[in-house]
Amino acid sequence: VLLSARLRAGVLQLDVSKDLQQLSGQALVAAVAQIVFTGSQLTGVRSVKILVEGADQQWPTGNGEVQSDPLTVYDYPGLVQSAQPAYPAIPTPSQP
Repeated sequence: VLLSARLRAGVLQLDVSKDLQQLSGQALVAAVAQIVFTGSQLTGVRSVKILVEGADQQWPTGNGEVQSDPLTVYDYPGLVQSAQPAYPAIPTPSQP
């Protein structure tokens, strides 16, 4: 549950309920990434800091490392879905 949201100097600070901490492993990474991707869509947001009931927390990034710094979409490579089609393979040159 979102308790509050505040934007300061490009950092969107979101305060959420303890429910988010009930997740673990890949489910937690996916949930945090979704929050970061969604928040980053707002004008002026460069990074997202997620608090739990006002307290700083460490969150996993896409590679499983934890950090307490504000998060960006670049912390979750490969998790963002794109509408762009897959890049086509390079054709094999034909032999004469």
